[in-house]
Amino acid sequence: MVHLDGSRGPDPDPETVVTGPSRSSGPAGHRAQAATMGGQRPAVSVVVPRRSRRGTGPHRRSRTPLCRWWPRRGSARRRTPARAASTGPCWRAGAPLRAAWRPAPRRAHPSPRGGRVRGRGARGRQARVVGGVRDDRSSDPTSSRGVSVTGSAYGRRRSVPGPTVTADHSRPEGSLRSGAVGMGLRTWRIAEVLTVATVPRWVRAVLWFGLFAVVAYVGSWLLAGWLRAGYDPRQQAISELFELGAPATSRGPVVAGLLVSGVAFLLLAPALHRALPGEGLLGPALVVLAGIGTLGVVAAPCSPGCPGAETTPFDLWHTIAAGTGYTALVLAPLAFAWRVRHAEPVFARWSAAIGGTAALLFAVYVLDLVAAAPGLQQRVFNTLADAWYVVAAVWILWRDTRARSHEAAGQRRR
Repeated sequence: MVHLDGSRGPDPDPETVVTGPSRSSGPAGHRAQAATMGGQRPAVSVVVPRRSRRGTGPHRRSRTPLCRWWPRRGSARRRTPARAASTGPCWRAGAPLRAAWRPAPRRAHPSPRGGRVRGRGARGRQARVVGGVRDDRSSDPTSSRGVSVTGSAYGRRRSVPGPTVTADHSRPEGSLRSGAVGMGLRTWRIAEVLTVATVPRWVRAVLWFGLFAVVAYVGSWLLAGWLRAGYDPRQQAISELFELGAPATSRGPVVAGLLVSGVAFLLLAPALHRALPGEGLLGPALVVLAGIGTLGVVAAPCSPGCPGAETTPFDLWHTIAAGTGYTALVLAPLAFAWRVRHAEPVFARWSAAIGGTAALLFAVYVLDLVAAAPGLQQRVFNTLADAWYVVAAVWILWRDTRARSHEAAGQRRR
C-alpha cells in the first residue's frame, strides 16, 4: 500500500476506504487533525478497487506516490505540501482518492474516422497511429509497447510501437483527441492530430457531379414549368411536364435533368459507401434503387394528364417506377443516419431530420391526406430529399478538405 508521504505499509481491509477531510473544512480542519494525531501529518491509505466501476477492466496500482502527480483533464499538476495543506491532499470533497493510473479498456472502440497522431516516444521514436478501430493493449504506464490499432477504416490491422495515446473513451466511437502522449511520469504533447481520412479523387469527382445533378434537376422542372403555357405547378405533377405529347420546350429540360440525376444516383451509391463511416449496404442500395426508379420514369412517360396506373401499361410502369424511386429517395437519408450515428453524430442528426421530414411529407402526398396543392406537395418532399445529397456531399468535401490541409501542414513541418 502506498501512502501519501511515499512510504509503504500493509494493505488494509478490502472493504475499508479512508478519505480525507472535505474542502469545506479548509486549513483549520487539517490543523485540527494534525493536532489530534500528535502534530504529525496523517497518512491516508488508499484502496484501489480490483475492477473498474464502469466495468472497463482492472485498475493497476501506481508505483509512485499518488499525490505527487494528479491528472486534471490532460495536464498533470504537482501536489506540493502547501497546496495539499490548503486544498486537501488528493481527494475531492467527500470522495475517495482515485487511482493515478487507469488502463484503457481492452475492448475495441470503433472509430471509422481514420486519423494519424504523431508524438515522440521514450526513446525518441516517432509514433504513427492511423485511426480506424483503436484498441489499447498496454496496461502498464511505464511500458513502451504502444498501442494496437486498425490501419484504416476497411479492416487492415497493424501493431504500432510507440507511446500510449490519450483518448476520449466517453465517446462511443473512441476517436482520438488532441491530448498528451505519456510514458510513466514523462509527458509529451501531440505534435499533429488528424482525425479524418482523405477520400480518393474519384469520390470527390462523383460528389461534385452529384451537386451538379441536383441543381440541374431542380432547375429543369422550374424552367420547364415557366416555359409551358397554362401549366400550374401547385396543382400539376412534375411528370406532366414530359408526358406523351408534351412540347419539346418542357419535355427536353426535364428529361435531361432526370437522366443526369439518375446517373448521379448510381454513381453516388459507391461514393457514399466509401466516404461515409460505418458498415451496412442498406443506404447505398437505396441510392441505387432511387437511380433505377428515376431512369425508369424517363423510359415510361405517362399519358396526357397522368391519370393513374390503371389507364395504360405506360402509366402502370410510370407509377411503379416513380413510387419505387421516391420511396428509396426519402429512406436513404434515414439509412445513412443510422449507419453513421456513432462516428458522425452531428451529420446523423441532420440526416435523420431531413429524411424523416421528407418521408412524412411523402406519406401525406401518397395517402392524399391533404387535398390542397398536390403539385406543391410533390415538389416540397422531392426537393427536401434531394437536399440531403447536397448536405452529404458538402459535408464529405469539407471534411476531406480539412484533412488534406492538416496533412499538408504536417508535411511542411517535417
